[in-house]
Amino acid sequence: MEHPSKPHEEEKIACASCMKDIPLSAAISSEAAGYTVYFCGIECFSEWNRQAERSGLKQAGEHQTR
Repeated sequence: MEHPSKPHEEEKIACASCMKDIPLSAAISSEAAGYTVYFCGIECFSEWNRQAERSGLKQAGEHQTR
């Protein structure tokens, strides 16, 4: 007897800006201070970037998005 297979649930992560859970495959990522942070979209990434610049955490060329 065959059992119907359950679809594999995709891994989710929290947006570093708004904390909304998003699928890892849909996330925008950035390398920052030796770790990777994820964002649900360009708006949250831009806001996080502005906050990092204001607080002096970001240095020129320190981040990359995929």
